[in-house]
Amino acid sequence: MKRFTLSQMFMGVAVLALLFALVPAEGCGEPYTRIQALSFSPDGKRLAVVKLNWRNANVPLKGYAANIARNICLVDVESATPTEIVERNFLPGNQGPAFAVLRQCPDSLAFSADGNSLFFLDANASEIRVCDLNAKEVTTFGPVTQAAHLHFSLSQDRSLVAQSSWGSGVSLLAADNAKQIENAPNIAIFSPFRSGIALSADNHWVAIRDQDKVKLYDATANLRAGPSYDCSGTGGFAFSPVAAQLAVASDNNILFCDPTTNAMRTFPCEMEIRNVQFVGADNLVIATEHGVTLVRVATGEVAARLKHDSWVTALATSPDARTVAIGDNRGHVLLWDAKTGRSSSFRAPGRSGYPWTLPAGILVVFAAFYFYTRKR
Repeated sequence: MKRFTLSQMFMGVAVLALLFALVPAEGCGEPYTRIQALSFSPDGKRLAVVKLNWRNANVPLKGYAANIARNICLVDVESATPTEIVERNFLPGNQGPAFAVLRQCPDSLAFSADGNSLFFLDANASEIRVCDLNAKEVTTFGPVTQAAHLHFSLSQDRSLVAQSSWGSGVSLLAADNAKQIENAPNIAIFSPFRSGIALSADNHWVAIRDQDKVKLYDATANLRAGPSYDCSGTGGFAFSPVAAQLAVASDNNILFCDPTTNAMRTFPCEMEIRNVQFVGADNLVIATEHGVTLVRVATGEVAARLKHDSWVTALATSPDARTVAIGDNRGHVLLWDAKTGRSSSFRAPGRSGYPWTLPAGILVVFAAFYFYTRKR
């Protein structure tokens, strides 16, 4: 085997140094992925999935994200098989702090009442889009306001759309024609990153998370301010499907709140709660870092547990209150039958941007250098 001379080694180092200087390393760092949002169709036969892929931007001492790819797909629930891609987006280059970027692709996702359309946000969270799943056409829902850090939620009868944004307040629109029903631009939302919105089953209350509070507004009285509840940590909140009862995750506790009577019950949890969803009127599923737990609403008693070896990042429950969809930070979706305990999983389709820009360049240089020295 031929040995490299000292001059050849110096030349190789110089070429590598030139390559590192000229080829942008941005977005060629460690890859990440997560399921950002899940939503069942009204008949429970399809599941909409939002998946994110991104890479470390390689900014020294900064947790910046680069080359963010977002994929929205539909999945056949019975076979746990992805069937079609609704939309793909790609944000190239350094997109800034990772925690801010990931909240710009928030978990606002819902089917229409007939199941033929899908509501979702654009990749920059500035407008609501609707995809006609039959015609394969995507249109903008409502006025184009280019609001910052927009969130939305459909009512449980899927007739209303409640939206909130940082700096633009809260508004209610009809889901079929985007006609504005209520508007309260004076409602200030101070935190663009720790936020969310939901409507009660009777469309009476609009709940909004802002910083460490869940604030309620009366949708029947020009969005007049109602009670508010503590919501510390990373936990979410959800309304019961048959009553105005609200479940709020606050650190290691679940708060069951009735905004009409202002009654409140607290149940402790062993770990910090990341998300909550009602499974019918009688049960609540709570997500922690490594699994989900089914809890009886009346007593707080644990009915079932499912351990998971990855962080749970998204939750959804089927309309028949039988199946729980669980998304994690590895890009997998788990379908859990809460009654039988059986589960199936699949990996959502996605793309990772430019994973080989720098490694491929280094490989090409080494190959060229190797063949060059062999010829000499």
